[in-house]
Amino acid sequence: TNSHKDQQSPMQQQNLRNSLPQVIYQDDHIALVNKPENLTTIGDSRKRDDLQSILPFILTPPCLSTKRQNKNHNGDALKLPRAIHRLDRKTSGIVLVGKTNRAIKYWSNCFAKRQVKKTYVALVLGENGTAIDILTRRSSCDNSATTRREETNYSDDDR
Repeated sequence: TNSHKDQQSPMQQQNLRNSLPQVIYQDDHIALVNKPENLTTIGDSRKRDDLQSILPFILTPPCLSTKRQNKNHNGDALKLPRAIHRLDRKTSGIVLVGKTNRAIKYWSNCFAKRQVKKTYVALVLGENGTAIDILTRRSSCDNSATTRREETNYSDDDR
């Protein structure tokens, strides 16, 4: 018998792959996961249709060598990895994930103190004659924020 996957067109299979979170980096303490749009970071525990519920299936569990090492570094492994920050459901981007209590504590503190540099890029497409805007906002540990806005107006003749 054919599986459901075999019945999907190549385009449907590609769309499915693009809608799944991709692991960008991971080690024993943290992971960076590219969250696609239309996926909540942390959702309703009964539904399990969010990034946090998917993490155990796409990340390698931490492999910390000895209990003594864990105790000395206060890096005890979590049973389930946890997102350290959130992105809105309709926002795609990189989410930092903790695999140990030590990593969660350290990075949560960095986010709380605004010591993490973040960059946001938004592309907004307008209708006939309106602008295409690119807005980038950077925040760094000194709390400075800069905004750059570029506008280009198009008319029907330019299209």
